[in-house]
Amino acid sequence: MDSEPTPSQFSMSNFETLVAGIELLYGVGRKLSDAIARQPCEYLIQEASMAFVKTMMSVFGFLRFIPASRFFAAAGETVTDLSSASVIGRQVLEDTISFFYLSEPDLTPQEKGLRKLVWEFHGKSEHIDSGRLAAVPNVERSPVWAECERLRQAVRKHPLLETHPMLVGPENKRRRDNIRNGREGQIIHDHEILKRRGICIERYDLPRKVLSNFAHFSKFSHDLMMQTSAEWQKSWGPFLHPTHAVAMFLAELHEAFIETFPQNRLLLSQAEQEIVAKWRAPLRSPY
Repeated sequence: MDSEPTPSQFSMSNFETLVAGIELLYGVGRKLSDAIARQPCEYLIQEASMAFVKTMMSVFGFLRFIPASRFFAAAGETVTDLSSASVIGRQVLEDTISFFYLSEPDLTPQEKGLRKLVWEFHGKSEHIDSGRLAAVPNVERSPVWAECERLRQAVRKHPLLETHPMLVGPENKRRRDNIRNGREGQIIHDHEILKRRGICIERYDLPRKVLSNFAHFSKFSHDLMMQTSAEWQKSWGPFLHPTHAVAMFLAELHEAFIETFPQNRLLLSQAEQEIVAKWRAPLRSPY
């Protein structure tokens, strides 16, 4: 498909082409991931690499719920599961945002230091909170607790916490408080991350809004699910939006990965590079 079709222009045939495109992008992602395995790099890029791997796992899971995919055929059981596909589709979008954030170029050493501290502190805080909920005895005496407290003090003393452009002002007080208490792992919002990559906000907000209705059951998700049936040829339509969103953000993820590890662009064939360019292009324009 040379241009972005509207939902009314889609047919089962070009929906299958869309799914085949995601399968190709999944193969590209595996190739890129294998190329940097065990490659030493700074902390934030290491974390970004893990976000990339997690996204590839999510994409594979997504394809297992799409009967038009060859990966579904390997499952051996026919399940038309819009709900699970949508939940994993949202996960792909959110993992991609994490990669953009962790791999953002041209940061100052001071900003990299704050991002590293906030990311680690949030992770340790989640660890401690899980231990408390599980009634782990003496959690306050554990090495994780001690490390969490060290990070808490380091985050609170970091000079950028009060002067970073995305954190200053009374309108950002709640965000600063959340960061100080380990409730947030990012120092900038998702919308700002998208804007820095030139992505239209609605290209993220709309699919995430639709897909989020399956993470918490709603009347909206009920209505969409009623449009699907075991007869896949008649019920592919509701799968269009999550599939299209996955294709676009997966292509953007690959481009961001290559920008982070530019030596790996040569691993992609001309056809693969064209697929990446084609599917990320719609993110630059509104619906």
